[in-house]
Amino acid sequence: ARNGGVGYVLKPSHLRGPAPEKKPVAEAIPGAPVAPKKKSYELTVEVLVGQQIPHPDNIIDASNEIIDPYVVLRLGGVAQDMDDNPALQTKVVYDNGFNPEWDQKFRFTVTDLNVASISLTVVTKNRPVDRKIGEAVVHLRMLRLGYRTVPLVSCSDGSPLPAAALLCNFALEER
Repeated sequence: ARNGGVGYVLKPSHLRGPAPEKKPVAEAIPGAPVAPKKKSYELTVEVLVGQQIPHPDNIIDASNEIIDPYVVLRLGGVAQDMDDNPALQTKVVYDNGFNPEWDQKFRFTVTDLNVASISLTVVTKNRPVDRKIGEAVVHLRMLRLGYRTVPLVSCSDGSPLPAAALLCNFALEER
């Protein structure tokens, strides 16, 4: 998607070649130049509302109950980013799959924008096990900042869920 579906996009250079040799760490010498600190970024995701969230797999339970959705947010990318940022979730909105309102803000620390992505998965609270409904995964280099409608695809087969979407506000700042 990043290049319009034409050809391929190379991995970042640090992921293509052999690992660079580690140089011994010299003791700090007063007045010596200090190596530049690696940049990090703060990703802020505000999950505002959902629209037209269907039943899991578009199957209505025998009880004909209305779903109780919540959103799980996961950061993907380098191991350090995934270790430092555990999965987070919104509160559960009971009995409202038509237009659930969460209005919750989440923050993630990102060190490598070239491989980082954010995953938003809509799940319904269910007994005995919660069921995934739809998801969206966005590469951070492709993420458009500000208020955005994020369309959802089915978790079972990856097909688009007609009219199902999340309204989110995205911000990315260098730290």
